[in-house]
Amino acid sequence: MKSLAASHRHVEPSSGIRGSGRGWIGMIIGLLLLNASIVAATVFFAVRDESAATEPDYYAKALAHEETIRLRTAARDLGWNVRSEIRPVVGGGGMELVVGLTDRVRNPIDGALLQAEVFAHVRSGQRQELALSPAGGNGTYAAPIRIDRSGLWRVVLSIRRDGEACIHEIDLMIPER
Repeated sequence: MKSLAASHRHVEPSSGIRGSGRGWIGMIIGLLLLNASIVAATVFFAVRDESAATEPDYYAKALAHEETIRLRTAARDLGWNVRSEIRPVVGGGGMELVVGLTDRVRNPIDGALLQAEVFAHVRSGQRQELALSPAGGNGTYAAPIRIDRSGLWRVVLSIRRDGEACIHEIDLMIPER
């Protein structure tokens, strides 16, 4: 049996120079800075993107949801028919939103107050508020509108007449020019 002293060999200290560990600290700090840069870039592009938007006044709209549902079905209950289109202004000079309003038997409804909120689906944060005016009678109302791109546009109409009210929503396709 070998003695305890014989089993231990003398090991010379390594001749290599050991680092102080500063390289690891530098790498960790570098990775943290890289992560912070990525987060900052993500926030910058998320805030700057015009296609990302929240519904304006969403909390109040959520509280009034049942009333909104009632107003959406009111046109059908009242027998009001709504047709909407976006077309060039007669005589040139831009585009206009034109709305036709008729009753159950297709008689024109004049004397109504129409307001519209219009926006392109791809830029829902850029909304236009329009007040439509009577356009030649026969239940036709119109307002100038700025159309800056083709694609799908949402039109939300608020219609009031003789104490009655309704909301009509429609999507209109604007073709390429």
